[in-house]
Amino acid sequence: MGQGRFKVTPNGDPFTDCLAATLNWEGDFFNHPRDPGGRTLQGVILERYHQYRRAEGLPVRDVLEMERDELFAIYKRYYWDVAGCGLLTPGADLVVFDFAVNSGPGRATPLAKKLADYVGTVFVDAYMDAREDFLRGLRTFDVFGKGWLNRTRDIRKVALARVEGVPLELKPLTLLPPAKAMTAEDYANLLD
Repeated sequence: MGQGRFKVTPNGDPFTDCLAATLNWEGDFFNHPRDPGGRTLQGVILERYHQYRRAEGLPVRDVLEMERDELFAIYKRYYWDVAGCGLLTPGADLVVFDFAVNSGPGRATPLAKKLADYVGTVFVDAYMDAREDFLRGLRTFDVFGKGWLNRTRDIRKVALARVEGVPLELKPLTLLPPAKAMTAEDYANLLD
């Protein structure tokens, strides 16, 4: 899948590194009829993009018109900051951030609080196990489940490396042409 039109290079900054890992799974444009998010560009749904533009005093426009600085600001404001990722240790920051992006901070943050007594690799594994259990229970798992589990396996691996202090190195994923909507089959076949 790759990072779509806006590339992010890991640089040692926790937010940037976690964003790079997450964007590695977000691709470019996606608009599947079974995805409740609707029109989405690199993980930013149209509704969230409109929320951001209104908060900035800007007119709403299609998500395909989103600019790189807007993408960064949206991920920082509505996911990283809301989920408290900047307060988390390496590894924990990534798993909470990626789940916040994939399923919302309202799901990601309570799970992190529930597992707050765990640290390091134990936290990452417990968090990712719980996330995978949640995903398996979704009504759209039959359509997107294989891809979601590929994503969680990769995010877990990168997060465990972050716990150990290993610099982030992203494995390139197959890039789709810009603005080509991914199918559920495209998503499911990633890293298989």
